[in-house]
Amino acid sequence: MRALKESTAGLKVFETPREFGSRQRRAAAKAQQSQSTEPAQITELQHRKVKAQWDRTNMKEAVPQMIRIGDIGDTLRTIQDRLDRLEARKLLPDNSRQPSVPYYVTAPDMTAYCIGQSDRSEDAFNLPLWVHNNRRDFALKFFIPLLKEHLLTRIPGAHQLADIGKVNIQNDRIYSHATLRVNYTSYDVCRQQDTINPRSPCRFITLPADTSDTNNLAGAHPFLYAKVLGIYHAYVRFDRRPARRMNFLWVRWLDCDEDEPGGWDECRLDRVFYSKCRNENELMNAFGFVAPHHVIRAAHLIPDFESGTTDLPGFTSFGDNEQNDWKYHYVSRFVDRDIFMRYLGGGIGHFNHHAPSESLENSAESIDIDEEAEELDISEGYDVEADPNAEQDEWWAGDDGDEESDGIGSDDESDDELDDGFIRDLYDF
Repeated sequence: MRALKESTAGLKVFETPREFGSRQRRAAAKAQQSQSTEPAQITELQHRKVKAQWDRTNMKEAVPQMIRIGDIGDTLRTIQDRLDRLEARKLLPDNSRQPSVPYYVTAPDMTAYCIGQSDRSEDAFNLPLWVHNNRRDFALKFFIPLLKEHLLTRIPGAHQLADIGKVNIQNDRIYSHATLRVNYTSYDVCRQQDTINPRSPCRFITLPADTSDTNNLAGAHPFLYAKVLGIYHAYVRFDRRPARRMNFLWVRWLDCDEDEPGGWDECRLDRVFYSKCRNENELMNAFGFVAPHHVIRAAHLIPDFESGTTDLPGFTSFGDNEQNDWKYHYVSRFVDRDIFMRYLGGGIGHFNHHAPSESLENSAESIDIDEEAEELDISEGYDVEADPNAEQDEWWAGDDGDEESDGIGSDDESDDELDDGFIRDLYDF
Protein backbone atom coordinates (compact mmCIF):
# COMPACT_ATOMS: atom_id res chain seq x y z
CA MET A 1 0.00 0.00 0.00
CA ARG A 2 2.81 2.39 0.73
CA ALA A 3 4.37 1.70 -2.67
CA LEU A 4 1.06 2.30 -4.40
CA LYS A 5 0.61 5.57 -2.57
CA GLU A 6 4.04 6.79 -3.56
CA SER A 7 3.57 5.82 -7.22
CA THR A 8 0.13 7.41 -7.58
CA ALA A 9 0.76 10.59 -5.59
CA GLY A 10 1.51 12.65 -8.67
CA LEU A 11 -1.48 11.46 -10.71
CA LYS A 12 -4.52 13.71 -11.24
CA VAL A 13 -7.81 11.97 -10.37
CA PHE A 14 -11.17 13.16 -11.69
CA GLU A 15 -14.62 12.31 -10.24
CA THR A 16 -17.01 10.59 -12.62
CA PRO A 17 -20.64 11.77 -12.88
CA ARG A 18 -21.78 8.64 -11.09
CA GLU A 19 -19.44 9.23 -8.20
CA PHE A 20 -20.50 12.89 -8.02
CA GLY A 21 -24.17 11.87 -7.79
CA SER A 22 -23.41 9.32 -5.10
CA ARG A 23 -21.53 11.88 -3.05
CA GLN A 24 -24.40 14.37 -3.31
CA ARG A 25 -26.91 11.74 -2.21
CA ARG A 26 -24.76 10.78 0.77
CA ALA A 27 -24.47 14.44 1.86
CA ALA A 28 -28.24 14.95 1.57
CA ALA A 29 -28.94 11.78 3.54
CA LYS A 30 -26.50 12.81 6.26
CA ALA A 31 -28.16 16.23 6.61
CA GLN A 32 -31.60 14.65 6.80
CA GLN A 33 -30.39 12.22 9.44
CA SER A 34 -29.00 15.04 11.61
CA GLN A 35 -32.32 16.90 11.40
CA SER A 36 -34.28 13.82 12.39
CA THR A 37 -32.16 13.30 15.52
CA GLU A 38 -32.54 16.93 16.76
CA PRO A 39 -36.07 16.48 18.25
CA ALA A 40 -34.80 13.42 20.09
CA GLN A 41 -32.06 15.51 21.67
CA ILE A 42 -34.54 18.21 22.69
CA THR A 43 -36.84 15.57 24.16
CA GLU A 44 -33.97 14.16 26.18
CA LEU A 45 -33.11 17.61 27.52
CA GLN A 46 -36.75 18.23 28.46
CA HIS A 47 -36.80 14.86 30.19
CA ARG A 48 -33.86 15.95 32.31
CA LYS A 49 -35.74 19.13 33.20
CA VAL A 50 -38.80 17.16 34.28
CA LYS A 51 -36.67 14.83 36.39
CA ALA A 52 -35.05 17.84 38.07
CA GLN A 53 -38.51 19.24 38.88
CA TRP A 54 -39.54 15.86 40.28
CA ASP A 55 -36.59 15.85 42.67
CA ARG A 56 -37.75 19.21 44.08
CA THR A 57 -41.21 17.89 45.07
CA ASN A 58 -42.21 15.87 48.12
CA MET A 59 -43.32 12.96 45.85
CA LYS A 60 -46.98 13.48 46.89
CA GLU A 61 -49.24 15.00 44.24
CA ALA A 62 -46.11 15.89 42.36
CA VAL A 63 -47.76 17.08 39.14
CA PRO A 64 -49.25 20.33 40.58
CA GLN A 65 -45.97 21.02 42.35
CA MET A 66 -43.99 20.48 39.16
CA ILE A 67 -46.31 22.82 37.28
CA ARG A 68 -45.85 25.48 39.94
CA ILE A 69 -42.06 25.05 39.82
CA GLY A 70 -42.15 25.49 36.06
CA ASP A 71 -44.32 28.61 36.34
CA ILE A 72 -41.96 30.13 38.89
CA GLY A 73 -38.99 29.41 36.65
CA ASP A 74 -40.70 31.01 33.65
CA THR A 75 -41.59 34.08 35.69
CA LEU A 76 -38.04 34.46 36.96
CA ARG A 77 -36.67 34.15 33.44
CA THR A 78 -39.13 36.80 32.24
CA ILE A 79 -38.06 39.14 35.02
CA GLN A 80 -34.41 38.50 34.23
CA ASP A 81 -35.00 39.29 30.55
CA ARG A 82 -36.62 42.59 31.50
CA LEU A 83 -33.74 43.47 33.78
CA ASP A 84 -31.27 42.63 31.04
CA ARG A 85 -33.09 44.93 28.63
CA LEU A 86 -33.14 47.74 31.18
CA GLU A 87 -29.47 47.21 31.88
CA ALA A 88 -28.76 47.40 28.17
CA ARG A 89 -30.59 50.71 28.01
CA LYS A 90 -28.53 51.99 30.94
CA LEU A 91 -31.64 52.74 32.99
CA LEU A 92 -30.35 50.93 36.05
CA PRO A 93 -27.46 52.14 38.20
CA ASP A 94 -24.39 50.05 38.77
CA ASN A 95 -25.45 47.13 40.95
CA SER A 96 -21.95 46.79 42.37
CA ARG A 97 -22.34 50.10 44.16
CA GLN A 98 -25.58 49.14 45.86
CA PRO A 99 -25.81 46.69 48.76
CA SER A 100 -27.96 43.64 48.29
CA VAL A 101 -31.05 44.19 50.47
CA PRO A 102 -34.52 42.62 50.41
CA TYR A 103 -37.11 44.39 48.32
CA TYR A 104 -39.36 45.12 51.30
CA VAL A 105 -36.68 47.10 53.20
CA THR A 106 -37.26 50.23 51.15
CA ALA A 107 -36.37 53.36 53.10
CA PRO A 108 -37.12 51.80 56.51
CA ASP A 109 -36.16 55.00 58.25
CA MET A 110 -38.88 56.98 56.49
CA THR A 111 -41.94 54.84 57.31
CA ALA A 112 -43.30 53.35 60.51
CA TYR A 113 -44.38 50.16 58.75
CA CYS A 114 -44.53 48.44 55.36
CA ILE A 115 -47.78 47.09 53.92
CA GLY A 116 -48.96 46.15 50.44
CA GLN A 117 -50.06 49.08 48.30
CA SER A 118 -51.96 47.27 45.53
CA ASP A 119 -55.75 47.01 45.32
CA ARG A 120 -56.00 43.54 43.85
CA SER A 121 -59.48 42.19 43.26
CA GLU A 122 -58.53 38.77 44.64
CA ASP A 123 -57.69 40.40 47.99
CA ALA A 124 -60.92 42.40 48.18
CA PHE A 125 -64.24 41.27 49.62
CA ASN A 126 -67.61 42.79 50.35
CA LEU A 127 -67.74 43.69 54.03
CA PRO A 128 -71.50 43.18 54.76
CA LEU A 129 -71.58 39.94 52.77
CA TRP A 130 -68.46 38.64 54.51
CA VAL A 131 -69.87 39.39 57.95
CA HIS A 132 -73.16 37.74 56.98
CA ASN A 133 -71.44 34.57 55.76
CA ASN A 134 -69.56 34.33 59.08
CA ARG A 135 -72.50 35.32 61.26
CA ARG A 136 -72.17 32.16 63.37
CA ASP A 137 -68.78 33.30 64.57
CA PHE A 138 -69.28 35.65 67.50
CA ALA A 139 -65.95 37.31 66.81
CA LEU A 140 -67.60 39.13 63.87
CA LYS A 141 -70.75 40.13 65.72
CA PHE A 142 -69.60 43.73 66.31
CA PHE A 143 -67.04 43.91 63.52
CA ILE A 144 -68.65 46.74 61.53
CA PRO A 145 -69.57 49.04 64.47
CA LEU A 146 -66.14 48.61 66.08
CA LEU A 147 -64.43 49.27 62.75
CA LYS A 148 -66.37 52.47 62.11
CA GLU A 149 -65.75 53.65 65.66
CA HIS A 150 -62.03 53.07 65.20
CA LEU A 151 -61.97 54.88 61.86
CA LEU A 152 -63.88 57.80 63.37
CA THR A 153 -61.23 58.30 66.06
CA ARG A 154 -58.55 58.53 63.38
CA ILE A 155 -60.28 61.19 61.31
CA PRO A 156 -58.87 64.67 62.08
CA GLY A 157 -61.19 66.89 64.05
CA ALA A 158 -63.33 66.58 67.15
CA HIS A 159 -66.09 64.07 66.48
CA GLN A 160 -68.78 62.55 68.63
CA LEU A 161 -70.04 59.00 68.65
CA ALA A 162 -73.19 60.18 66.91
CA ASP A 163 -71.07 60.96 63.83
CA ILE A 164 -70.36 57.28 63.30
CA GLY A 165 -73.11 57.19 60.69
CA LYS A 166 -71.10 59.60 58.52
CA VAL A 167 -68.26 57.11 58.19
CA ASN A 168 -68.66 55.19 54.95
CA ILE A 169 -66.41 52.58 53.37
CA GLN A 170 -66.17 53.05 49.64
CA ASN A 171 -68.11 50.33 47.79
CA ASP A 172 -68.26 48.37 51.09
CA ARG A 173 -64.95 46.78 50.10
CA ILE A 174 -61.94 46.12 52.26
CA TYR A 175 -58.65 44.61 51.14
CA SER A 176 -56.73 42.00 53.10
CA HIS A 177 -52.96 41.60 53.33
CA ALA A 178 -50.83 38.62 54.24
CA THR A 179 -48.09 40.36 56.23
CA LEU A 180 -47.20 43.59 57.97
CA ARG A 181 -43.59 44.68 58.51
CA VAL A 182 -43.01 47.00 61.46
CA ASN A 183 -39.96 49.26 61.37
CA TYR A 184 -38.46 50.26 64.70
CA THR A 185 -35.34 51.80 66.17
CA SER A 186 -33.36 49.41 68.33
CA TYR A 187 -31.60 50.30 71.55
CA ASP A 188 -28.31 50.79 69.68
CA VAL A 189 -29.91 53.28 67.25
CA CYS A 190 -30.22 50.87 64.32
CA ARG A 191 -33.22 50.39 62.10
CA GLN A 192 -34.75 46.92 62.41
CA GLN A 193 -37.91 45.24 61.18
CA ASP A 194 -40.46 42.72 62.51
CA THR A 195 -42.86 40.72 60.34
CA ILE A 196 -46.44 40.10 61.47
CA ASN A 197 -48.37 37.27 59.81
CA PRO A 198 -51.88 36.40 61.11
CA ARG A 199 -51.61 32.90 59.60
CA SER A 200 -48.47 32.01 61.51
CA PRO A 201 -47.40 32.02 65.17
CA CYS A 202 -45.75 35.43 64.52
CA ARG A 203 -49.02 37.30 65.06
CA PHE A 204 -48.68 38.87 68.50
CA ILE A 205 -47.88 42.57 68.79
CA THR A 206 -46.81 45.02 71.48
CA LEU A 207 -48.44 48.43 71.78
CA PRO A 208 -47.91 51.35 74.17
CA ALA A 209 -50.27 51.47 77.11
CA ASP A 210 -52.63 54.37 77.63
CA THR A 211 -50.71 56.86 79.76
CA SER A 212 -53.49 59.42 80.06
CA ASP A 213 -54.03 58.46 83.71
CA THR A 214 -50.85 59.74 85.33
CA ASN A 215 -52.03 58.78 88.83
CA ASN A 216 -51.78 55.04 88.14
CA LEU A 217 -48.70 55.33 85.97
CA ALA A 218 -46.32 53.92 88.58
CA GLY A 219 -48.10 50.57 88.95
CA ALA A 220 -49.42 50.21 85.43
CA HIS A 221 -47.95 47.86 82.87
CA PRO A 222 -46.12 49.85 80.18
CA PHE A 223 -47.41 47.86 77.19
CA LEU A 224 -50.52 46.31 75.71
CA TYR A 225 -50.60 42.97 73.93
CA ALA A 226 -52.87 41.65 71.20
CA LYS A 227 -53.14 38.88 68.65
CA VAL A 228 -53.54 40.03 65.06
CA LEU A 229 -56.48 38.36 63.32
CA GLY A 230 -56.31 40.30 60.07
CA ILE A 231 -54.45 43.04 58.20
CA TYR A 232 -56.67 45.25 56.05
CA HIS A 233 -57.01 48.57 54.29
CA ALA A 234 -60.04 50.40 52.95
CA TYR A 235 -60.96 53.69 51.35
CA VAL A 236 -62.94 55.64 53.92
CA ARG A 237 -65.16 58.63 53.30
CA PHE A 238 -66.39 60.87 56.12
CA ASP A 239 -69.43 63.02 55.42
CA ARG A 240 -68.68 64.84 52.13
CA ARG A 241 -64.92 64.59 52.30
CA PRO A 242 -63.10 62.68 49.57
CA ALA A 243 -62.24 59.06 50.26
CA ARG A 244 -58.76 58.27 51.53
CA ARG A 245 -56.96 55.05 52.25
CA MET A 246 -56.70 53.88 55.86
CA ASN A 247 -54.81 50.82 57.09
CA PHE A 248 -55.94 48.96 60.19
CA LEU A 249 -55.38 45.73 62.12
CA TRP A 250 -58.11 43.54 63.54
CA VAL A 251 -56.91 42.21 66.90
CA ARG A 252 -58.01 40.25 69.92
CA TRP A 253 -56.80 41.78 73.16
CA LEU A 254 -54.85 40.03 75.88
CA ASP A 255 -55.18 41.18 79.48
CA CYS A 256 -52.49 41.04 82.14
CA ASP A 257 -53.15 38.50 84.87
CA GLU A 258 -53.43 40.53 88.07
CA ASP A 259 -53.63 37.36 90.19
CA GLU A 260 -50.05 36.53 89.26
CA PRO A 261 -48.36 39.85 88.52
CA GLY A 262 -44.95 39.84 86.95
CA GLY A 263 -42.13 42.28 86.49
CA TRP A 264 -38.81 43.17 88.00
CA ASP A 265 -40.23 43.40 91.52
CA GLU A 266 -41.88 39.97 91.33
CA CYS A 267 -38.89 38.32 89.61
CA ARG A 268 -41.07 36.52 87.08
CA LEU A 269 -42.51 37.06 83.64
CA ASP A 270 -45.81 38.82 83.04
CA ARG A 271 -48.70 36.47 82.32
CA VAL A 272 -51.47 37.43 79.89
CA PHE A 273 -54.72 35.80 78.87
CA TYR A 274 -57.53 36.42 76.41
CA SER A 275 -60.32 38.73 77.48
CA LYS A 276 -63.48 37.00 78.63
CA CYS A 277 -66.48 36.83 76.28
CA ARG A 278 -69.32 35.96 78.64
CA ASN A 279 -71.68 38.69 77.44
CA GLU A 280 -71.99 41.25 74.67
CA ASN A 281 -70.10 43.98 76.53
CA GLU A 282 -67.15 41.70 77.18
CA LEU A 283 -67.32 40.51 73.59
CA MET A 284 -67.02 44.07 72.30
CA ASN A 285 -64.06 44.74 74.59
CA ALA A 286 -62.32 41.50 73.64
CA PHE A 287 -61.86 42.54 70.00
CA GLY A 288 -60.84 45.79 68.43
CA PHE A 289 -58.83 47.59 65.78
CA VAL A 290 -55.38 49.16 65.87
CA ALA A 291 -53.58 51.59 63.60
CA PRO A 292 -50.41 49.92 62.23
CA HIS A 293 -48.20 52.86 63.18
CA HIS A 294 -49.02 52.28 66.86
CA VAL A 295 -47.36 48.86 66.88
CA ILE A 296 -44.04 49.03 68.71
CA ARG A 297 -42.74 45.55 67.97
CA ALA A 298 -43.81 41.96 67.63
CA ALA A 299 -44.40 40.25 70.97
CA HIS A 300 -42.79 36.97 71.98
CA LEU A 301 -45.31 34.98 74.04
CA ILE A 302 -44.56 31.65 75.67
CA PRO A 303 -47.63 29.40 76.19
CA ASP A 304 -48.39 28.22 79.70
CA PHE A 305 -48.77 24.55 78.85
CA GLU A 306 -49.69 23.55 82.38
CA SER A 307 -52.87 25.68 82.37
CA GLY A 308 -54.26 23.96 79.28
CA THR A 309 -56.18 25.40 76.35
CA THR A 310 -59.21 27.63 75.99
CA ASP A 311 -62.77 26.53 75.34
CA LEU A 312 -63.70 24.73 72.16
CA PRO A 313 -63.60 26.93 69.07
CA GLY A 314 -66.81 28.41 67.75
CA PHE A 315 -67.62 31.21 70.16
CA THR A 316 -64.60 33.29 69.18
CA SER A 317 -62.88 30.94 66.79
CA PHE A 318 -62.03 33.35 63.99
CA GLY A 319 -58.31 33.49 63.34
CA ASP A 320 -57.52 30.49 65.56
CA ASN A 321 -57.33 28.07 62.61
CA GLU A 322 -60.08 25.97 64.20
CA GLN A 323 -57.78 24.95 67.04
CA ASN A 324 -57.82 25.64 70.72
CA ASP A 325 -55.44 28.30 71.91
CA TRP A 326 -53.61 28.28 75.22
CA LYS A 327 -55.31 29.92 78.18
CA TYR A 328 -52.27 31.83 79.41
CA HIS A 329 -49.08 33.11 77.83
CA TYR A 330 -45.93 34.48 79.41
CA VAL A 331 -44.45 37.64 77.90
CA SER A 332 -40.75 37.11 77.31
CA ARG A 333 -38.79 40.27 78.00
CA PHE A 334 -35.47 38.50 77.42
CA VAL A 335 -36.01 37.34 73.84
CA ASP A 336 -33.40 39.80 72.58
CA ARG A 337 -31.42 42.77 73.84
CA ASP A 338 -33.76 45.34 72.31
CA ILE A 339 -36.84 43.94 74.05
CA PHE A 340 -34.89 43.71 77.30
CA MET A 341 -33.93 47.38 77.11
CA ARG A 342 -37.53 48.39 76.44
CA TYR A 343 -38.61 46.90 79.76
CA LEU A 344 -35.47 48.01 81.56
CA GLY A 345 -35.61 51.57 80.26
CA GLY A 346 -32.84 53.93 79.30
CA GLY A 347 -32.23 52.65 75.78
CA ILE A 348 -30.59 55.25 73.54
CA GLY A 349 -32.91 54.59 70.61
CA HIS A 350 -36.03 54.03 72.71
CA PHE A 351 -38.85 56.26 73.77
CA ASN A 352 -39.35 55.41 77.44
CA HIS A 353 -42.93 54.83 78.49
CA HIS A 354 -42.24 54.45 82.19
CA ALA A 355 -39.58 54.82 84.84
CA PRO A 356 -37.83 51.72 86.21
CA SER A 357 -39.05 50.21 89.46
CA GLU A 358 -37.46 51.02 92.79
CA SER A 359 -36.08 47.53 93.37
CA LEU A 360 -34.43 47.53 89.96
CA GLU A 361 -32.95 50.95 90.62
CA ASN A 362 -31.53 49.77 93.93
CA SER A 363 -30.15 46.60 92.37
CA ALA A 364 -28.44 48.63 89.65
CA GLU A 365 -26.42 50.45 92.31
CA SER A 366 -25.05 47.17 93.69
CA ILE A 367 -23.85 45.77 90.34
CA ASP A 368 -20.14 44.93 90.37
CA ILE A 369 -18.33 46.17 87.28
CA ASP A 370 -14.87 45.28 86.08
CA GLU A 371 -12.28 47.82 87.17
CA GLU A 372 -10.96 48.24 83.65
CA ALA A 373 -14.41 49.20 82.40
CA GLU A 374 -14.98 51.84 85.07
CA GLU A 375 -12.99 54.36 83.06
CA LEU A 376 -15.75 54.55 80.43
CA ASP A 377 -18.92 56.54 80.87
CA ILE A 378 -21.20 56.35 77.86
CA SER A 379 -23.83 58.48 79.56
CA GLU A 380 -21.74 61.56 78.89
CA GLY A 381 -21.87 61.17 75.11
CA TYR A 382 -25.58 61.82 74.72
CA ASP A 383 -28.55 63.39 76.37
CA VAL A 384 -30.46 60.67 78.20
CA GLU A 385 -33.64 62.69 78.24
CA ALA A 386 -33.68 63.26 74.50
CA ASP A 387 -36.23 61.36 72.42
CA PRO A 388 -34.45 59.77 69.43
CA ASN A 389 -37.77 58.72 67.92
CA ALA A 390 -39.42 62.12 68.05
CA GLU A 391 -39.49 62.31 64.27
CA GLN A 392 -41.42 59.05 64.14
CA ASP A 393 -44.53 60.87 65.32
CA GLU A 394 -44.35 62.93 62.16
CA TRP A 395 -44.11 59.77 60.07
CA TRP A 396 -47.17 58.37 61.85
CA ALA A 397 -49.07 61.58 61.42
CA GLY A 398 -48.12 61.65 57.76
CA ASP A 399 -49.68 58.23 57.30
CA ASP A 400 -53.12 58.97 58.66
CA GLY A 401 -52.97 62.50 60.02
CA ASP A 402 -54.67 61.35 63.19
CA GLU A 403 -52.03 61.22 65.89
CA GLU A 404 -53.80 63.79 68.02
CA SER A 405 -57.20 62.15 67.73
CA ASP A 406 -56.09 58.59 68.49
CA GLY A 407 -55.82 57.72 72.17
CA ILE A 408 -53.22 55.00 71.80
CA GLY A 409 -49.70 56.24 71.52
CA SER A 410 -50.19 59.65 73.20
CA ASP A 411 -47.53 60.29 75.81
CA ASP A 412 -47.24 63.02 78.40
CA GLU A 413 -44.08 64.90 79.06
CA SER A 414 -43.94 63.37 82.52
CA ASP A 415 -43.42 59.91 80.96
CA ASP A 416 -40.16 61.04 79.33
CA GLU A 417 -38.45 62.07 82.55
CA LEU A 418 -35.86 59.64 83.88
CA ASP A 419 -33.70 59.59 86.92
CA ASP A 420 -30.32 60.85 85.75
CA GLY A 421 -28.61 59.20 88.67
CA PHE A 422 -30.10 55.82 87.78
CA ILE A 423 -28.98 56.09 84.17
CA ARG A 424 -25.43 57.06 85.11
CA ASP A 425 -25.21 54.29 87.70
CA LEU A 426 -26.55 51.78 85.22
CA TYR A 427 -24.23 52.76 82.38
CA ASP A 428 -21.26 53.96 84.38
CA PHE A 429 -18.63 51.40 83.41
